[in-house]
Amino acid sequence: MQNCCSLNEREYEIVYFSDFEKSFEELKLASKIKNKILIHLGNKEISPKFLSYMLKLFRYSVENNFEIFYIIENEDSLKDINIIESQRYFKIFKSIEEYNELKTFAGFEVKIYDDNVYIRNLLKDELVKSRFSIKERNSLNFLKKNHDSRDNSIYIVDFETYKEEKIKEIKKIKETNLDSIVILVAFDSGIDYALKMVKYGINAVIKRPFDIKELVRLIKSLATSANLKKENKRLVSEVFKREKEVTRLYNMVNEELKLAGDIQRSLMPDKRIDFKNYTMEYLFSPSMNVGGDFCDFIKIDENKFAVIFADISGHGIPASLLSSMLKVSIYNSALKLDDLPKLMSQLNEEIINIFPKGKFVSMFLVVIDTNDNIMKFCKASQEPALMYKAESSDVEVLETEGQILGLFSKKVFGDIIFEEKILDFNKGDILLLYTDGITEETNENGEYYGLERLKKNILSEKLEYIEEDLVNFIHTDKFNDDLTLLRIIRND
Repeated sequence: MQNCCSLNEREYEIVYFSDFEKSFEELKLASKIKNKILIHLGNKEISPKFLSYMLKLFRYSVENNFEIFYIIENEDSLKDINIIESQRYFKIFKSIEEYNELKTFAGFEVKIYDDNVYIRNLLKDELVKSRFSIKERNSLNFLKKNHDSRDNSIYIVDFETYKEEKIKEIKKIKETNLDSIVILVAFDSGIDYALKMVKYGINAVIKRPFDIKELVRLIKSLATSANLKKENKRLVSEVFKREKEVTRLYNMVNEELKLAGDIQRSLMPDKRIDFKNYTMEYLFSPSMNVGGDFCDFIKIDENKFAVIFADISGHGIPASLLSSMLKVSIYNSALKLDDLPKLMSQLNEEIINIFPKGKFVSMFLVVIDTNDNIMKFCKASQEPALMYKAESSDVEVLETEGQILGLFSKKVFGDIIFEEKILDFNKGDILLLYTDGITEETNENGEYYGLERLKKNILSEKLEYIEEDLVNFIHTDKFNDDLTLLRIIRND
């Protein structure tokens, strides 16, 4: 292909337009090399006939599962109303530099479900400027729909009506693709209820009235974070494909991860701690030698102790560094351990201030008084704890209200509610805390390990037996996420 530039270090091929047939053939060849093709039209004037040709190329790209982008340098053509309108469908850039600047957003499709047509049009016009693909409907079109949810899908949903029905749709979206982004839009009267829905995987809640440009900035931020996650997966995949080529680098990185893992473990408490008539033990198995799961034991006084159990977003060294920062924040606030909701609220504001944007923490806090054998607990969107009651042999699921830490500040959204509950901790009772790294692991049939299977293993003699059961279930000891289990037993 004389006019096709193959750049191995780039993610795309460039086809320079010469004539209709020749360029179409070059496009076919280029699409077999890369799945992103830039059609460089140079300074060509775009006529209605040529728009039909562009549509032909676009349809071919859809049929053959690759992306196509147009580079148009002709200023008059870029101002033409037909070209402006076609940007709702075609990805058009005025230069390769502009493509490189906006390509992240060009890979996302924003689906707007809002009953305000004026707002839909304003938002659509702003998003098109950043090359997002757009679909927009009224909010009723969101219901009873087979959602084509992908990791490049962003849903903006008016949450004022049919709330329960919309939550069902959101659950379907997240079950199909957990990486799909969902943003709820609600008036002040419904903002608290919308915030509670974060537990279903909602990525952000916006209060009406809102600034269009601020919402677009949020969408860009979420798209950038999602793209980085996707890129990280791609890079990891590349490392394995080129294992021989990067053996020295891999070994060096592996040593660094091992050292980081040793450092992280040194910051964790002893594997087993006996305090009065209670025993705490835990199992920590990060997916990358180091990880974002975190637990700690704090002696409050001679009769009370606290346990902190948290899951920080992300994996590897960045998440482990954030876990160290979290440990410092908790110890600085240790005097507030008698008021768990207050501690949660303070940690939420600190995490927002000191963590990088897009990073957040789920957490479960427990305080046990060994004199009265009373347990107080509070959680922030962490997995519900399991409590084995010796007297009845039942396993209870312990839930409290509480949003994830690090996303929503009380300075913007007002008071954030964290609920504290109190429970008797009787002789023989067992409390089990866990991260979603175990319950959300799936086997080759797509079946989740799940909560019910975990309940059956709560009486295992050793926590390692639960990990072994997980390995037997998924038929591999390579986990997709960090895995941490923590158990507290009352002995007398």
